[in-house]
Amino acid sequence: MRQMCMYCFKWADIDTMTPLFEQGRDFVNYYCEDCVTAVMDNLFKLPYKHGRSHTDVCEQSRTH
Repeated sequence: MRQMCMYCFKWADIDTMTPLFEQGRDFVNYYCEDCVTAVMDNLFKLPYKHGRSHTDVCEQSRTH
C-alpha cells in the first residue's frame, strides 16, 4: 500500500514511512524517510513540545 508524504507530497510505500500523531489532531500524517527529520525538527520548535525527545515522539507515534 502507498501513502503520500504530507511534507513533500510524494508517494511512497507505507512500510517505509513514519506516522506522526500531532497534538490536537484526530488523524495521523505520514512522512517519507527523506522528510521525517525536517518534520521532527519543525515540531520541536513548536511551543507545546514540553521537552519531549525525538525518540519519545517517534515511539509514541508508532504505538498509537
